[in-house]
Amino acid sequence: MDLTIGNVKTKLIRYTIPLLLTMIISQIYVMADSIIVSRLLGNEALAYMAPSSQVLSIFQSVYYGITVAISIIVANLKGSKLSKELKNS
Repeated sequence: MDLTIGNVKTKLIRYTIPLLLTMIISQIYVMADSIIVSRLLGNEALAYMAPSSQVLSIFQSVYYGITVAISIIVANLKGSKLSKELKNS
């Protein structure tokens, strides 16, 4: 997707939709996991699980940040038409 040609707002929205969907699906997974654990194993098991979900959230935030940073680097190289550096990155 070339963000330099056409309407920038629509291109950015199309670019961010997969990132937002990934975050929403991840949060739905965490909520479903909490509901299943609390119903099947009880509130005590849910209390043990709560700190691990915070750690998971931290790792996901770092992952999303790295993904965005890498996409910025790749987009700059592709926009500059530096194909050799793009292949190395």
